[in-house]
Amino acid sequence: PESTGKWLTEDEMKVAIQRTRQSGNTDERPFDTKQFFAALLDYKNWLAVIIYIGLNIALASYAVFLPTIIRDMGFGALQAQLLSIPPYVAAAILVFFVSWNSDRTLQRGYHIMAVCGLGALGYIFLLATLNVGVRYAGAVLCACGIYPIIPLTLSWVSNNQLGHTKRAVAIAMVSMIAQHGWDSGLQN
Repeated sequence: PESTGKWLTEDEMKVAIQRTRQSGNTDERPFDTKQFFAALLDYKNWLAVIIYIGLNIALASYAVFLPTIIRDMGFGALQAQLLSIPPYVAAAILVFFVSWNSDRTLQRGYHIMAVCGLGALGYIFLLATLNVGVRYAGAVLCACGIYPIIPLTLSWVSNNQLGHTKRAVAIAMVSMIAQHGWDSGLQN
């Protein structure tokens, strides 16, 4: 931290350095092979991988096909591109709120279930009617149901690991393996 934060006073720099040291991420702890294998063999990490694969399938298909979905509601190409902005704005707001609230309440699972419910409701709206307003609301709900799961799932995985090495391996495992969900999400 000494090389960054030139706008900080000397006292503020000392506080920042102390905070970093107390976070437990700067200790020179060795790589723990037992924790490495414990992370690989922990069924909860594999369940998180499955959750994240499902998320990435939904995320990829939504991100790529949203303008097409909106265009198929009867809008022109430019209008469809512009109308794809509000769902992302709503999702971004919800990401911040849900992340803040899940930290405040120390609950990840309930928040994940709630936003998954929003996403499911959004998909129902998209599929069950031809009403443009309801379908567009469904598109917004889909974004609100997909995007907040990203930080919630990764923080849930991180919070449920005992040991520095196990935490690092679990987060890497979930992030790397689940990226294959993008491949499935982009298939027609």
